[in-house]
Amino acid sequence: MRARRSLWLWTLAVQAACTPILQYHVTAPEGLPAGVVGAVDKSGRALLVLDDVKLSLSAIDAVPVRLHEAPGAIPSLMILLEFEPVAPGLSFNPMRPFVRTADGGRLLPVAYVGPGRIVDSYDRGLRQCVQPIKPRIFGPWEQLPDRVDDEFLPLPPGRHTCFVAAFDTTVGLESRVELIVEGIARESGPVVVPSLILSRRTAKGYVVDWRPAALDALGR
Repeated sequence: MRARRSLWLWTLAVQAACTPILQYHVTAPEGLPAGVVGAVDKSGRALLVLDDVKLSLSAIDAVPVRLHEAPGAIPSLMILLEFEPVAPGLSFNPMRPFVRTADGGRLLPVAYVGPGRIVDSYDRGLRQCVQPIKPRIFGPWEQLPDRVDDEFLPLPPGRHTCFVAAFDTTVGLESRVELIVEGIARESGPVVVPSLILSRRTAKGYVVDWRPAALDALGR
């Protein structure tokens, strides 16, 4: 088992080393509030270490940066949420996070996909939140359907679980929005997540988060 895991890690390392670095414009946190344990990396992804769970947040609205080409249109905002619980009893309602716009508007998700698993496709330069047909490392996988049910879903400890929430708004070059992640709960009550200010920035990474087809099909 140890040899198999070592081979898997070695394969991922080789894939990353052979994959070109991508540069793109994306909506990303401007930073973390004071006192919050975590970081915002060069890809625009934020990692927050909370009570009993690690939470990774990233926007899925990247526009590639290409030499001698004007940037493409900015797509609507989607937020990828990745959970790594370390204790039992946690759950998440994907319809509870919201975005506060500059005019004070409060936007809830129009739909979401999940729960799923993250798959890195270094040969395609993509990361996807998908559904494993069988619980194994290497596929097969299938796309997740869109959902609008307002319910709390379990977050099993020791498992990496992802969701993507779609919002009916676009973060422009000169605009800023506030992301408030509500809906994470444990048996004793809600898990408080500090709000994050998001704006457009230039980022880079080996892979870009892929927009779920079911949410893009909504036309938002």
